Amino acid sequence: MILARWGRRAWGPSLVLLAVILPALAAGASLDALVEPGEWERLQAAASAQRPTFGEMFLGWCAAPAEGAAVVDDEQVARRVGEARLAQVFGVLACTMLGYLVCTLANGRAMALLSTLCFCVLPPVVSDGHVLRAETAVVMLQLLALLLVQLLAMAQLPAAASFRRAGGVALGATAAACLGLAVASMPTMGGVLLFPSGLATLAAILVG
Repeated sequence: MILARWGRRAWGPSLVLLAVILPALAAGASLDALVEPGEWERLQAAASAQRPTFGEMFLGWCAAPAEGAAVVDDEQVARRVGEARLAQVFGVLACTMLGYLVCTLANGRAMALLSTLCFCVLPPVVSDGHVLRAETAVVMLQLLALLLVQLLAMAQLPAAASFRRAGGVALGATAAACLGLAVASMPTMGGVLLFPSGLATLAAILVG
C-alpha cells in the first residue's frame, strides 16, 4: 500500500523530470556528431573576440583554450567542438527548465507539461539541439527575464514593507539586465528581440 501510494505521487514529478531533461539528453547523445557548417567558425570568433558578448562566452564556456598556433587538424577541430557542445547541452536544459517554470506560473502545471513535451519534439531541438548556437544563450536570458517579471507581477509589495519593495526593484533590475545581455548578444537582431520581449513583459504584468 505504501509503495502504491508513493508510486501514484511520484509518477507526475517523474514525467515532468523526464520531459525537462529529454531535450538535453537528445542533444548530449550527439556530442560526437560531425561538425556542422559554421560551428568551428563561430567558436573561433568567440575565442578571438576582444570584448566577447554573453553569447560568445557561452559558446566557448566548455571549450579548452587554443594552444600555440591555430588549430587546423580535423581531429582537433572535432574534439574542441565536441567540448564546446557541452555548453549547448546545458543551455538546452536551462531553456527547458525555465520554459516549464514560466508556463507553470502562467497557466498551471498541466499546460506547462504539455508545452514542455511539445518543445521536446521540435526538430531544431531533437535533431539539431547539439549544434553550437549563440541564440541558445539569448533564449535562456529572455526566458529568465520573463520568469523574473512574472515573479515581480505576482509579488505583493505594500508600501510599508521596504524590504519587499527593494526585492521588487532587484527583480526588475535583474530582468532588465537579462534583456540587455540578450540584445547585446545578438546586436543585429536587437529589434526582433525587443518586440516579443516587450509583449511578453506586458502579458506577464497583465496576467499577474
